[in-house]
Amino acid sequence: MTYQEASNELMQLEQEIRVLQQRKYREEQVIEIKKRELEKYTDDLYKEHYDVKQLEKNSIGTLLKKISGNYQKEYEKEMNEYLIAKAKYDEFIIMIEDLHSEVNRYRNEIFHKEQEIKRKKQDIRNNYPEGMEIAKKEEELRKKLYSQKKELEEAITATNRVYELTKDALEQYKSAKSWATYDTFFNGGLISDLIKYNKIDNAVEIVSQLQSATDRMNKELKDVKVAFDSNLNQIDGSTRFFDIAFDNIFTDWSVRNKLSSNVEELTRYCSKVEALLASLRNEKRSVEKQLLE
Repeated sequence: MTYQEASNELMQLEQEIRVLQQRKYREEQVIEIKKRELEKYTDDLYKEHYDVKQLEKNSIGTLLKKISGNYQKEYEKEMNEYLIAKAKYDEFIIMIEDLHSEVNRYRNEIFHKEQEIKRKKQDIRNNYPEGMEIAKKEEELRKKLYSQKKELEEAITATNRVYELTKDALEQYKSAKSWATYDTFFNGGLISDLIKYNKIDNAVEIVSQLQSATDRMNKELKDVKVAFDSNLNQIDGSTRFFDIAFDNIFTDWSVRNKLSSNVEELTRYCSKVEALLASLRNEKRSVEKQLLE
């Protein structure tokens, strides 16, 4: 067999796998649809079963139906409805089981063809000069992929730290805003001011850590060629003095507005970091998939 013939066999197997994956995906989509339909038939089955059991109970209502002569007719009606519901339920259960069997069959076929591809690739690498050159290039690519994976893991760790700190700061600012709202509309006084600023102090401390963590994250992101930039604004220290010393609705309203602004800023920042984290994780999965090929 020539190198070209071996390569053609390899491409044929890869094409067959793509077709099988498409079919498996379609069957999985049908399973999800049938599962949702099954929920309705499950509810119908439980309802009809309940109605039958209610008639079988020795209740006053059942006794009255027996005396009036309506019991047998109603019992047969409810039992018939139950049997119809059960037949429909059983039909969907069998249908879903058959679909799962089909998906498993596709999965097994894909697995065996993937194993065959691995053997053929190894055979090409070992027995053809062109294959040896390909193997050399693949080894170089694998080294790059392992390096990329490590850099992505470091970027994910740094980004996850930023995400967790952002959520913590947001929680503290939201709590402070709640106290500020109480202070503004219900004249909470010194106690509410102290609780509010305790929450703000916690938030400011976390944001300080967050800014440092963001710097670290940006350095890691440069290694994976991802740009990320966002500014964070904190409530200024002078507001505390005027809020407590001259406690009135104007200073209370000002603090509440600043806290609202901080909550909005951190909410936006949190969403942006979360999206970045998801993107990095997807990229890492993509690299891992290439390493398995």
